Amino acid sequence: MKTITIYNRLRLSSSSESASPLKWTTFILFLLLSFNSANARNWYVNNAYSSSLDVFTTAAGNDTTGNGSSALPYATITKVLTVYAVGDVIYVDSGTYIDDSLVLNKANVTIIGASSSLTIFDGPSTPRQFGVISANGITIKNMTFTSYFMDSSSKGQIMDITGATGVLLEGIVMKDCLGGTSSLPNLNVQTGANVTVKNSLFKCSGFNGANGGGIVVNNATISIQNCIFFQNESDSAPGGGLAVKGTSTATVSGSTFEKCKALNGGAISQIGASSLTVTGCSFKNNTSLADTSTDGGGAIYVTGSVVKTDITNCTFTNNSVTNNGVAVSSADGGAIANVEASHRTK
Repeated sequence: MKTITIYNRLRLSSSSESASPLKWTTFILFLLLSFNSANARNWYVNNAYSSSLDVFTTAAGNDTTGNGSSALPYATITKVLTVYAVGDVIYVDSGTYIDDSLVLNKANVTIIGASSSLTIFDGPSTPRQFGVISANGITIKNMTFTSYFMDSSSKGQIMDITGATGVLLEGIVMKDCLGGTSSLPNLNVQTGANVTVKNSLFKCSGFNGANGGGIVVNNATISIQNCIFFQNESDSAPGGGLAVKGTSTATVSGSTFEKCKALNGGAISQIGASSLTVTGCSFKNNTSLADTSTDGGGAIYVTGSVVKTDITNCTFTNNSVTNNGVAVSSADGGAIANVEASHRTK
């Protein structure tokens, strides 16, 4: 980026000779911020041109001959991430992409797809995740992630969000990430991250793994709004749709959990010194699989020294505690199980 040096003298009033050091500093910071904002760039990605489907670009992309414009787009996000800067916007046109192992480490970057049905990231056949978000203010909108998996007990199948705040995922589909033996859920939010997920679908995660599912939040904050969790599984761990752990705070509103399965809490599990607020949600045909006196919660499972559990204006239909279809004798809570928690569920 070009460096611009500005020489100027401020006259604060008719009686002042020059600006104070503090006001000089404020003025220079204002100029720098304005310059950075004005120079934020739009980048364009398209793997193959379609006049009927593409909405952002007018040609097929090429990582060698392209320049990232709408007329000469790049073919991959991987290429854009070698040249992008803070505050840039990346438009990804219609197509199926195979990018993986990306690192989003520059703040306030927005990635926008043509729609969740048109912009699709299809994972490779070997263990790879889409990427890691470690910078604040990242937004990802209007795209689908499918067939990614990480056979790792410390990484999300599709994405890790670690320590980043102000992250927004909107209009996202995460589906058919079946996992490996040790897989975590699709989305792993951890270590002080603060994330909002809106108008998104989590479908068919974790069938091959012991610890799959939709989302895990560990010592972090998440707001889930108007989302659908359908047929997510975590056969050997709590929380088929959402697992809330550690000192996390989770707020879930207007969302649907259907046909999710887990060791405990087929739809949602809450463990540790966490806070959970669930409002206006639907829980249908979710299943808890374990059968001991400390198991259960076909829909929601709560245990440990939790700080708060508020469940308001929700509906529960045909949630159950079964083991391979057989009714269990020890576990409790076809809908909600509050097991050894330090307070009562509200």
